[in-house]
Amino acid sequence: MHSLIEDRYGVTYHPAHLSRKLRAAGMNYAKPRPMDPRSSKTATASRTTQHT
Repeated sequence: MHSLIEDRYGVTYHPAHLSRKLRAAGMNYAKPRPMDPRSSKTATASRTTQHT
């Protein structure tokens, strides 16, 4: 996100300030996660054993 803004608009923001700007615009700054942290370990185990 930082590099996109810098490339497109020629400005840079500190990460904390950028997240405030995004929240003010109704967006958020989130990093993708490999798995949903709310999912249970049993659901993960059953998902992996179903494919074998």
